[in-house]
Formats: sequence, C-alpha cells, structure tokens
Amino acid sequence: SGTTLLQNILDSNEEVILPLESPLIIYLKQKYFRTKNWSNNKIDKLILELYLDRRFKYLWKIDREKLRNDLYNLPEKSRNFPLICRQIYLNYPSIFKKEKIKIIGDKNPKYSIFIKELVEVFPEAKFIHLVRDYRSTVASHKKVFSFKNVALLAFEWKVFNRTIEKEKAKNPKN
Repeated sequence: SGTTLLQNILDSNEEVILPLESPLIIYLKQKYFRTKNWSNNKIDKLILELYLDRRFKYLWKIDREKLRNDLYNLPEKSRNFPLICRQIYLNYPSIFKKEKIKIIGDKNPKYSIFIKELVEVFPEAKFIHLVRDYRSTVASHKKVFSFKNVALLAFEWKVFNRTIEKEKAKNPKN
C-alpha cells in the first residue's frame, strides 16, 4: 500500500522518528490523559502497562531503564500525557541515525477511527491519508492475518476511509 515505504522514507530523515505500529496513545489515553500529578510512582505504573502491550514490548525494543530515567528527568511540574508520549517515542531505537528530532510520527491504520482522540492529545497533529485500493487491503489481510470474511474487511476499509474524510472536512489544516 505504500504506508510502510512512506514510514521508512520519513524515518530515514535524521530529524524524524517514526516507530513501528503500536496503539499506545489510544491504549493509554483513557487512563492517563487527565492525570495531573505525574509522580515517579505514576510513571512506573504507566511503564508497567506499556510493556503489557506485546507489540510495544517485542517490536519497539525500548530500553525500559533508559525510558524510566528519561521520564523521571522530565520536570515534575510540566509532566503531562502528551509530553510523556513524546518522550516514549523519542526513546524508540530507530535503525537510522538521529540528530535533533523535530517531528514524531506514527503509522497506524487503526488510528483512522481515533482522529478526534489524537487531536485532543496533540492539537497540532498533522495527518497523511494514503488511500489503499480496497482489493489490496482485503487480499493482504487474508494473507497476513488469515482473515477470511471479505465483506467485513471491505466494510472496515469503507468505515476507516469515511471517518478520515469526515475528520478532514472538520479540520482541513490537520
């Protein structure tokens, strides 16, 4: 579809970090977005929950102790959910050399239905919408995930793209 190619092209830039897919923002948002007091104990709890996500634990390969230290070193008074998320992303060990990261990205097709929630966390977020031919999407899901319900896959493709189009109309600058 080109999403992985685009991810690799963007991540190859020394000022951009674009990790592998993980729904960590949405996964953690419900529990932590409104948190005001980010004590070190709260950070430890968040880290513990992060590593419960298998995709994060095994694919992101973030050094847990380095992440903990980096989060502890954030000034306690300015700690908030968006800043914590940024720091997690900045700890992602890209295969590409990074100098001064200015852009943090996330390639996650499932986020298509969580645009409102993402904008709530990151109001300045920008989105790239690649439209993949639905037939390729269905064929890929059948092959990779052994998913056989073609009608459901086509419906999901339609829902995701309609949701994106609605959000685009509301926030064309994003």
